[in-house]
Amino acid sequence: MRLRAISFALIALGGAAFGAWTLAGAATDFFERRTETEAAAALGAAGQGWARVEADGLTVTLAGLAPDEASRLRAVEILRQLVDPRRLAEELTVKAADPLAPPPFAIEILRNMAEVSLIGLAPDDGIRDRIDKALSAAGPGATVTDMLETAAEPAPAGWEPSLAFALDLLVDLPRAKISIAPGRVTVLAAVDSDAGRTELEARLREAVPEGVTLETEISAPRPVIAPFAVDFALDGTGARLAACSAETPEAAEAIVTAARAAGLEGPQDCAIGLGAPSLDWQEVATLGIETVGALGGGRFAVRDTRATLTGPASAKPEDLNAAGKTLAARLPAGYDLRTVTPPRMEARPDGTPVYAPRFEARLGADGSVELAGALHDTRSQAAVASYAAALFGHDRVRTVTVIDPELPDGWPGRVLAGIEALAEIKEGSLQVTPTALTLTGRGIEADADARVEALLAAKVSGETLVDVTFDVEAASLAAAAARPAPERCAEEIAAILANEAIQFRAGSSEIEPASQGVIAAIADVLRECPGAEFEVGGHSDSSGDEAANQRLSEARATAVVAALRAEDLPLVMLTSRGYGAAHPLAGNETPAGRTRNRRIEILLVDPTKAAEAAVEPGEDPAAAAGKAQACAEEIAAILQSGAVEFGLGSAEIVPESAGLLAAVAETMRTCPGASFEIGGHTDSRGRAEVNQQLSEKRAEAVREALAGEDLPDITLVSRGYGADRPIADNDTAEGRMRNRRIEITLLEPDPAQAETADETAPDDVAVAGPKAEAEAEAEAAHGPQ
Repeated sequence: MRLRAISFALIALGGAAFGAWTLAGAATDFFERRTETEAAAALGAAGQGWARVEADGLTVTLAGLAPDEASRLRAVEILRQLVDPRRLAEELTVKAADPLAPPPFAIEILRNMAEVSLIGLAPDDGIRDRIDKALSAAGPGATVTDMLETAAEPAPAGWEPSLAFALDLLVDLPRAKISIAPGRVTVLAAVDSDAGRTELEARLREAVPEGVTLETEISAPRPVIAPFAVDFALDGTGARLAACSAETPEAAEAIVTAARAAGLEGPQDCAIGLGAPSLDWQEVATLGIETVGALGGGRFAVRDTRATLTGPASAKPEDLNAAGKTLAARLPAGYDLRTVTPPRMEARPDGTPVYAPRFEARLGADGSVELAGALHDTRSQAAVASYAAALFGHDRVRTVTVIDPELPDGWPGRVLAGIEALAEIKEGSLQVTPTALTLTGRGIEADADARVEALLAAKVSGETLVDVTFDVEAASLAAAAARPAPERCAEEIAAILANEAIQFRAGSSEIEPASQGVIAAIADVLRECPGAEFEVGGHSDSSGDEAANQRLSEARATAVVAALRAEDLPLVMLTSRGYGAAHPLAGNETPAGRTRNRRIEILLVDPTKAAEAAVEPGEDPAAAAGKAQACAEEIAAILQSGAVEFGLGSAEIVPESAGLLAAVAETMRTCPGASFEIGGHTDSRGRAEVNQQLSEKRAEAVREALAGEDLPDITLVSRGYGADRPIADNDTAEGRMRNRRIEITLLEPDPAQAETADETAPDDVAVAGPKAEAEAEAEAAHGPQ
């Protein structure tokens, strides 16, 4: 029994031991496989898949062939992060490094005459001695910059023939870059011309040894072209591109393409080289060629920056000038364009063509001038246009002249003399040719014909033909037009009121609606007289109470002033005054006479009255006059130091005169209440009516400029005198310059007028308007109106 128990115990103990051993083995296998799996995954993720991991219990062995030392250290580092370093066994080996490849042998030799640079790596087989020998053959005194390295290695195949060929080239090429590699030679060289490049390339190809590949890049500088030019012409025989220069093949192609679009046929080449005056040369050439095509003929020639556009013989001057202006605006900055017309030709009786240039000018009855024909150049065009503007007025001159560089000597002088003669007449035409000058037309002076002949005889050689007739009617109109503007306005207002009177409601100052047209017509006239002063006077007949007549006349005059001011007349001074029955035009005994006496008169006020009114109440007139006179003298001194200047032939004040006018205004502020007249004066050149109008406009321009300087207590009036008051001889340029002036004078009161201030001044222009005779019948019933 006891033995059986011991046996069972032994069997149980053995089974337990076997189970424990089996379980321990299984656990150990599981632990080793997991360690190996985790380590392999970590190494693979780090790019170290070459490493192997073997786990034996707690010991982990890292084995394998590492490609390099850095990979070995990386694998060890990764595994140490997973396993205790004490459990890690390293059995790694590092792959032996590959033997170094032989160095690539290559040399670059740079030669610029006697300066030589060596760069690269070559076998150490006496290479420097061979290069020195080649340089000695090329010429003594070479300066060598040696950056060449050598290696104790055998020369590779193809090296020796390449080196020998390259050293021969070194002797032959004074400016070159020679690159040497086994079996290959590359040459970059510069020669003086295209022919030299072709010859060198052929010589190098013949000298290449067998087994050597030659690559060349031989450059020749583009030739310098002077002058750089394009010359394109289009006429009845076709289109021609007589000259063509371009910097690049692309630019040359663009120019030829534009010429073909304008009519060029057949092959055409452009010289390619250096020397274009700007980067826009291609654009300049194509724009000019396109303009010739658009005109239907002509020629465009450009040499460097100077271009000439010649129109076809059939082109109208205005069309040619317009095309020239458009082209000039489109050309790049720096280019100068001259637009010319082809020589004007006429046929002789035998049919032979002869050069016949002509200049023409036409003066219209309205004062407009048209200049046409040929002039030398743009400077002559500008001079003639400016001279005509000075004589006739800037806004009246129209210029359609063309340029003809073939004109004979003395042509500008003949043209200017003819224009001066044309200004002496009222209307006519001028024709200038190389042999004759013809002037025909109408004058407003009886001796105009003789004056023109004398002027031309003194200034023009050759034949002159003058046919000027005296126009009596035009002379009369011109004389009237030469009168000062305020007087003309007064006469026109007189005519308006003579035709139709201003009507009022009976016994009232209310203007009848039917008279609004009369008010508007008078306002239109007053706008032409800025700076003038008018008095609106009311008059009645003697019927009824004298005080009532006085009040009614004053009220009616005031009503007319209010109606006129409502018409926007900011530059006209209007005052009202009632005279009652004090100034009758006819007897008050008859209805017709009383009708004439009931009226509105508009009088031009004598400017001297404004000066009289300027003296303040209680002020000593003598003291006020002395103060005003001192201002006038100071203003005269200012104008002597520098004249007011205007644009040529116009009334526009130049900006440079602003300071002068400001000084005048500052002086005027020191004499409040004074009145000044601004007088405009011209020289005697040109027509009298043109001078009169220009002097009036200039005087008014100065008045407006001063009025804008805030002078509330100063009265300013303007007046033009034309050439009637010269202060120097008009036969000299200096004298004419002195006569062209602005004068500012003090308006002083006339003592005689002061005593009769309530009467119409002798120089005033009265404007009276009688009512219709039919009103006489209603007079008895309604009394004074």
